[in-house]
Amino acid sequence: GRVQVLGFVGAGELKFLMQNARMFFFPSLYEGFGMPNIEAMAFGVPVVTSPAFAVSGVVKDGALVVDPTNYVELAKALTAVSVDGETRSLLIKRGLVVAKMYSWDESARITIDVYKSIA
Repeated sequence: GRVQVLGFVGAGELKFLMQNARMFFFPSLYEGFGMPNIEAMAFGVPVVTSPAFAVSGVVKDGALVVDPTNYVELAKALTAVSVDGETRSLLIKRGLVVAKMYSWDESARITIDVYKSIA
């Protein structure tokens, strides 16, 4: 009863959930860029995620990156974030730094630059 699996949530509900989250756990097997991880970091939520595709390169040292098929490794990471205040604080601090590296404005600018370069 302590874990709830949610479907789509709107922006207001997402903000509430993130502001009240203990951690963001995203053990994806198939992921592109990993924007949900960045969103969580921007809210100051420690992240435990997987190395699927580009995710580990995107989150850098701002998250614990674990093999989503290794249940022992997952349990250790979840425990570390839940129990170890130092690990939790470090991930929050690093995550905020990583999240500042990404913005929708910057993404749009880069996309426009790519289009201009091939046009």
